[in-house]
Amino acid sequence: MKTKPFKEIRSLLSYLKPYRKQTLYALISLFFSSGATLMLSQGIRSVIDGGISSGNENLLVSSVLKSFLIVLVLGLATAFRFFFITYVGEKVTADIRRKINDKILTLSPSFFEINKAGDLLSQLSGDTTTIYNIISSSLSVMTRNIVTLTGGLILLISTSLKLTAIIALTIPILVLIVIFMGRSTKQLSRKSQDKVAELTSITDEIIHNIKTIQAYANEDFERNKFEAKLSELITVSLERISSRSILTFALIVGVFSTVGIVLWIGSADVINGLISAGQLSSFLFLTIICGISMVSLSETMNNIQKASGVSERISEFLNKESDIQNCVGALKISEITTFNNTVTEEISPKSDDSEHILFQNVTFAYPSKPQTPVLKDLSIIFPKGKTTALVGESGAGKSTIFQLLLRFYDINSGSILYHDVETSKIDLHDLRREFAYVSQDVSIFSASIYDNIIYSDPTASKKRVHMAAEIAAATEFIDKLPDGFDTFVGEKGVRLSGGQKQRIAIARAILKNPNILLLDEATSSLDTSNELLVQKGLNNLIKNRTCIVIAHRLSTIQNADNIVVIRDGQVCEQGKHDELLAKNGYYALLHASGGYKH
Repeated sequence: MKTKPFKEIRSLLSYLKPYRKQTLYALISLFFSSGATLMLSQGIRSVIDGGISSGNENLLVSSVLKSFLIVLVLGLATAFRFFFITYVGEKVTADIRRKINDKILTLSPSFFEINKAGDLLSQLSGDTTTIYNIISSSLSVMTRNIVTLTGGLILLISTSLKLTAIIALTIPILVLIVIFMGRSTKQLSRKSQDKVAELTSITDEIIHNIKTIQAYANEDFERNKFEAKLSELITVSLERISSRSILTFALIVGVFSTVGIVLWIGSADVINGLISAGQLSSFLFLTIICGISMVSLSETMNNIQKASGVSERISEFLNKESDIQNCVGALKISEITTFNNTVTEEISPKSDDSEHILFQNVTFAYPSKPQTPVLKDLSIIFPKGKTTALVGESGAGKSTIFQLLLRFYDINSGSILYHDVETSKIDLHDLRREFAYVSQDVSIFSASIYDNIIYSDPTASKKRVHMAAEIAAATEFIDKLPDGFDTFVGEKGVRLSGGQKQRIAIARAILKNPNILLLDEATSSLDTSNELLVQKGLNNLIKNRTCIVIAHRLSTIQNADNIVVIRDGQVCEQGKHDELLAKNGYYALLHASGGYKH
């Protein structure tokens, strides 16, 4: 049965499979560098015994040249080893990061609803760095130390069995000191890293909430909070430094005491003619090399043991399956429309109804709150080419309908039909390409304005991008910027106002030219004059297009073909604006209370 460390090493080696050739080159270089290190001991022996002790200048020059050649081999082999193993480490880390990024893109929103995205990304980033360090350093160092230690022990025994026995007694004691005190130091290092993370979190929070902090004049409060956490970090850091200092003291005293004992006993053997001065010098050199190798080996083995949890976490994440996936034989939109168009009227009379969006008895609860349904037995028809407005109080389930249309979540019961086919049976990418979605929480990328607009259709011409911005009334502010469309908007669009962000998002939707337009409070951040401009553009966009609107402004919904009133996840009323007011029901109550404003 294999021990746990070997299991961990085997798990790590699986990452190296695509780079067998480079790994082999690194191993060959490693054996050469380890061999050259050991051969230096023989070079020292040759210089002393063959040159200095004998007084032969030619032998001395020859011995020095041989030693120089060994050093040259050592330098070249070490350089090659470093290059190839670091190359492999970079490639493996890039592979892992690519897989993680690909996996994130496939996971459904429900995953990030349950898991904290920030903690997850921080952990994965730290894990990939750990894998890089282990592959590019720890594995290589461990292998080198095993080779060096094995070869060194053989040379030590062949030089002097008595002196080797002394080493065998003292070096394990040094290793135990390293292991015992090293654990304490590592725990303090981990604690110190945690404190640094907490300190970074406070700074990050200050940066993101700087306006609120300054508005409430709470700079001193934040400064004191930061100072308190900084004091904790300094305390832990001083403990770590003290522990490290004691460890360093113990190692220096232990190593040099061992060398002193060997030198004392070995010198006596030289005087008595049992060994030569060159052999003693070679032995001392090998003693130091073997001691360093043993200490380093215990350190690297600890690091590699950590890799088990790291590798397991990465594998666990990469093996996660998204809650939202294509079913077997998922249909393309083109396949559905082609089939519908070939059905003859004699077999099945065709009407535009097949191209409606239909909610039938839909019940849904978010995964984070499975016992609290947001929609309850909801049934709605969204006719093709018509504008349907969804109204109701916050939390009624309006935005949830959009989330389900885009299939960010799967429903608990009922069905959602498009082209008479359940959306769960339609290819996911094909389904989402039918929509353009403008949410109330606008997503702006850290890029230029132009890149943000063209995101919906990367193949669009510059002329189309500018036209979309003009329709969305975005050119009104873009043209005033020094770099115009090339203006960098900052992280999450921090350089833009809420209204400017919203107009860019609307321009992005306009550029996509979708079959179905979803507008969730799309004009909520616009002032009256800009809303009129944008509304004019949207009116042109929604002509002969299926449009579903969520809004609190009467100007946005009063001309809708149908207004659906949602209350507690169910359809309460529906009809045109005047019809609903005439009913004097819930819609009229919302209107009277100012819930839907001009």
